[in-house]
Amino acid sequence: MIINSKGVNLDGNVVADFHRHGVWAKSASALTINNNWVFHVVDSVTDAPVMRSYHGWLGGFTLSESVSTSTVTGNVVAGTWHHGFHVVPQACDDANPDFLFTNNVAHSISGYGAVALNVE
Repeated sequence: MIINSKGVNLDGNVVADFHRHGVWAKSASALTINNNWVFHVVDSVTDAPVMRSYHGWLGGFTLSESVSTSTVTGNVVAGTWHHGFHVVPQACDDANPDFLFTNNVAHSISGYGAVALNVE
């Protein structure tokens, strides 16, 4: 978990066989999350998995809880519950976004490959 942090660089790591979250950032900024693999992140270690049954926002990369000015590129996530990526979207008219999300891959996800935070 990356919490209340600024300037963290997470590059070239493998996160496997975890419970609830793979990479979770909260109240953070200026993150660089590049070229990481996250796989097999389950929502329960005691119950058998049930497709499309979710217990909250659990997933591979959860990067949407008060996270800003970040770059997320070239990551792969597989075998997670609810989402592969949960991120802050770029506004349609924003020529200089503070959250860059490119060239990421999500596959074999029970729920959604990528979810954009509902922002106004």
